[in-house]
Amino acid sequence: MPKSKKTPKKSKKKTARKKATEKPLNIDEINKLIIKLDAANHALENHNLNLAQVWLQEYIQALPKELTDKKIKKSIKEAMEERDFELLKAAIEADIERLSVLKIKNLRLKITSFS
Repeated sequence: MPKSKKTPKKSKKKTARKKATEKPLNIDEINKLIIKLDAANHALENHNLNLAQVWLQEYIQALPKELTDKKIKKSIKEAMEERDFELLKAAIEADIERLSVLKIKNLRLKITSFS
């Protein structure tokens, strides 16, 4: 009796990532989120933690699910609760970097779709 060959199953994560990168996200929405994070970062540089928390609350409320990074969001919330200046600044900078990379990916996708 011949052995049946099993076909490898595709990972759900890989297909979800492909779907996320296939259609470009709204660049204006990403820009608005980056501006809010940048304002919070500037408030922290001026040692105004309360203002930074206000900007971060606005950022968290405006953040859509498809752009959410759970680990960074958790770090921001924990740092705000503990009023940890260094962790908050690091989490904000990481999220700014992540959104900037996502913005560039979407711009490249837009450019290649026109070609």
